[in-house]
Amino acid sequence: MFGESGFTPIERIGARPTLDCNGVISGYTGVGPKTVIPSKAMTKLSMRLVPDQSPHKVRNQLENFIREMIPNGIIWEVKQLSADPPYVGDPDFYATQCFAKSLHETFGAEPIYQREGGSIPIATYLKDIIGINSILSGFGLPDDKIHSPNEHLNLDVFWKGLDAVIDFIFRIAEYKHENS
Repeated sequence: MFGESGFTPIERIGARPTLDCNGVISGYTGVGPKTVIPSKAMTKLSMRLVPDQSPHKVRNQLENFIREMIPNGIIWEVKQLSADPPYVGDPDFYATQCFAKSLHETFGAEPIYQREGGSIPIATYLKDIIGINSILSGFGLPDDKIHSPNEHLNLDVFWKGLDAVIDFIFRIAEYKHENS
């Protein structure tokens, strides 16, 4: 496998920084041949940040890299559409432990803790501003094709996911009652 050395394939997929090109627009894009040198180009990028990275610093690093690489005479700009800090949940947080027990009870298997890229900015703000940890979990299967045109969700997993959340609500209420 290729990728960043010192990290497992799973870590490379979900727990390491990324710079992704989501789309490029340039030149003639119609049907058939055309020998046109484009005068404009646009690309849409996204980045996954990890702990100890700040959106502001990463944007500056990107702009510095572009500045170093772009030939003289090229006019360019970066339009930032969003910028939020990363969040990593705490597996030792009491509510996370309650949720893990609910998942085990409902699905009959130990849950797997896996860092996964995603954008849920409110989780970091809740933690940083008011000190509330978030529990981030999904109930998808590998072939659900998340965020694709043919995304779907297995109904059995959906119903078990609801059962797990209901179990969690009772479990967390019991925990709070016992520890108050």
